[in-house]
Amino acid sequence: MNATASVVLSGTPYNFAASKVGLSYLSPLVGTLLAALYTGRFSDWFTIRLARRNQGVMEAEQRLWPFLLCVILIPASLILWGVGAAHNIHWFGLLVAMCGLGFINAVGITLSVNYLIDSYYHISGDALSTVMIIRNSMAFGMGYAITPWFENMGFQNCFLVAAFVGMLVAASFLAIVKYGKRLRARSTEAYWKLVDSDVVSSH
Repeated sequence: MNATASVVLSGTPYNFAASKVGLSYLSPLVGTLLAALYTGRFSDWFTIRLARRNQGVMEAEQRLWPFLLCVILIPASLILWGVGAAHNIHWFGLLVAMCGLGFINAVGITLSVNYLIDSYYHISGDALSTVMIIRNSMAFGMGYAITPWFENMGFQNCFLVAAFVGMLVAASFLAIVKYGKRLRARSTEAYWKLVDSDVVSSH
């Protein structure tokens, strides 16, 4: 979205001035605020309910179920943005797409970090640093890839592909829900070795 918002909104038929393009980013801000409520109060309430149904035991994978909304909103928002821009829909529709993208971006980051901390609490600082390096490297690469992508395929086809790729990536949380506990159990020995090495190095 960041790479294409200015191209779309400043071009015909919208012809937004630079200041209006900047103001359009209030829309993903609204999405981010809604995501804070969703991943905060609602997510905690929902996780507690799942724990009660699991005989009072909270598993880290229970944190991931709110991702289900992203499986729907990611393709919906990307299709609305890309197909909408290709067919010159009203600018308000594009702002709705931006709001949706702001929402899912914040939800994805927050739920992933929550799961990471619940899974590897004692080394969460190191784990977060590693994840952020990977995430920022991917974002850097996408910044270079998106422009030739939509220039060669057009907005509609580019964002249709992105929508279905995004949906598949979001749906991968289901595999973690099913197999995550087993994977964590396999890494127990390596995990405690890392914790012990951190304790030793800190003294």
